[in-house]
Amino acid sequence: MVGFEIESHTGINAKHVKGSVSNLCNLGALMGVIVLERENLEGLRKRSSIHREQSEKELWKHLLDKVEQWVYAEAQPKMRLVIMKEADIINWAKNEGINIQGN
Repeated sequence: MVGFEIESHTGINAKHVKGSVSNLCNLGALMGVIVLERENLEGLRKRSSIHREQSEKELWKHLLDKVEQWVYAEAQPKMRLVIMKEADIINWAKNEGINIQGN
């Protein structure tokens, strides 16, 4: 079984990400996926003037690096865990022939 936690706008907060790891571990799934939605980038831009000038690619790199740090250095999951962008999940599903509503 695979469990998914979606961070729609809370992926910029270490406490929320670590809570998601805890939820996935409590689920008992063999693998967990934290899905970061695009709304997190707007949260980064609002949070700091440094991020306002960064490209989307730079923001994604920053966000993915921070979430990975929070997950592996602080939350230390007891399961396999993958961090993915929402677009990556949608592309994966489409490649598998899964119909995604709203896209």
